[in-house]
Amino acid sequence: MKANFLSKILFVTVMMLGAVSVRAAWLATDTTLNEGDTTYDNQDIVVSNCTLIVNGPHGFNSLQVLGGGVVTHSPATTNQYALQLTIVSSLTIDTTSKIDVSARGYWQGRTVGNQSSGGATGAAGGSYGGLGSGVGANPVYGDFRDPNELGSGGGTRWDYAGPGGGLVRITAGTATINGLILARGASGGGGGYPGGSGGGINLSA
Repeated sequence: MKANFLSKILFVTVMMLGAVSVRAAWLATDTTLNEGDTTYDNQDIVVSNCTLIVNGPHGFNSLQVLGGGVVTHSPATTNQYALQLTIVSSLTIDTTSKIDVSARGYWQGRTVGNQSSGGATGAAGGSYGGLGSGVGANPVYGDFRDPNELGSGGGTRWDYAGPGGGLVRITAGTATINGLILARGASGGGGGYPGGSGGGINLSA
């Protein structure tokens, strides 16, 4: 009876371990997950000492960013990208790691909708929730209660203006953030050239 009971415990333990291993994905090399790629959706994701690029909406069971790991999205070009995650269970970022979409927003002279019309001109900095410095800043836009846009690039007088920050939108069951979540605009090159605005971060947990 005792041996049979122990064998049942062992069987259940093996089955549980098997279920966890099927659902877990440990990423230790740079990986890109594009919109529509469901390779890692609904799994427990661990990003360790590498960069995970996530474009478009994706759903994970949990996400851990550890050991110098970085999660980001691709920089805006003629297309625009965002990091949009729905995490059923927990989001964890350790002290060495970050979600960082800095300088991944709209480029020089471009603003909301990736449009050059209405973008910053001259030596003005990019605007978003606040007005960029200098004459020719693009109009402010967005909703601080529900940030849902990339940051704008700096003005067009020179070719060294900084791009805006990107966009992070995450819904998680719980969040433990000991590292960083960043969406900074980039400084203009060479010092004195116009910088981009910060991007948007929306974290609901």
